[in-house]
Amino acid sequence: MVLSRDGVWVTASRGLATELIAHPGFDPMTTGSPYAPCNVVPLDEDIVHAAPHPTARLIVPVTRVVESLAGEVDLISGFAARICAEALAETFDVPLPWLAERIAITSAAVDAALCPQQLAVTRRMLGALDDLRDRLSDPGAVLLTVVGAQLATTLLGNTLDMLLEGSSRAPWVVDQPLSLQPPVHLHALTARTGLDFGGARVAAGDQVVVLVGAVNGDGACAPLLLGPPYAAVFPFARMVTETALSVLVKRFPRLRRTGPALRRRRAPVTRALLRLPASTDVRDEA
Repeated sequence: MVLSRDGVWVTASRGLATELIAHPGFDPMTTGSPYAPCNVVPLDEDIVHAAPHPTARLIVPVTRVVESLAGEVDLISGFAARICAEALAETFDVPLPWLAERIAITSAAVDAALCPQQLAVTRRMLGALDDLRDRLSDPGAVLLTVVGAQLATTLLGNTLDMLLEGSSRAPWVVDQPLSLQPPVHLHALTARTGLDFGGARVAAGDQVVVLVGAVNGDGACAPLLLGPPYAAVFPFARMVTETALSVLVKRFPRLRRTGPALRRRRAPVTRALLRLPASTDVRDEA
């Protein structure tokens, strides 16, 4: 445990991180958290702790999106994000354009809990969250739409990025980005009461941040298991990634990169991809 200059406790120890996430004395960041850095916008407590809404089968929307690809494509906006939007629109029985727009607007929500976003982005995000609450009504559906869709898009994007660099195309390749390029790099919690933890005296309301990427890079086989709100939506993110990966690689076995990957700014939690250009052209490269 190290105290940063901002007064936030930080750890990259797998043992401490595992104990911290399971400890009843620490809660995930929410709008009701006693400690919140200036201008950050955590999600409401009922969303963070919600059980995700069951999702529809993925194979139909995945196949539909894959079959629509041709020539030069962006594997983020034109593939990963589209799959999430189409699958969730079918699940919640809402218009696809309406839901896709709100997924895009709230895509900064996971990072906004730890990193201040631009004012216009924050205002649009809060408006879209209100829209989702009103129409979907179930906090679990909002959780899946906001956090689940972003983590699934990021994990699928990171997996494709590694594949285009020449990694193995075996199904277990999903385990590599989960460890090396996870969709969550920082996991923040707050102390309910004052307590001694990890050799440090943590005061009530103190924030403790787990450096997930560093923990996963410690050489252990399994990625770190996180708590709310991530644990509930990781199965969806993995299911999207594995289903989409298998259909895409089978349809386009010679998919290739055509430009550099571009990642979002102000995204220390997800390090989300904005753009991943590729070609579905089956011709060999000259």
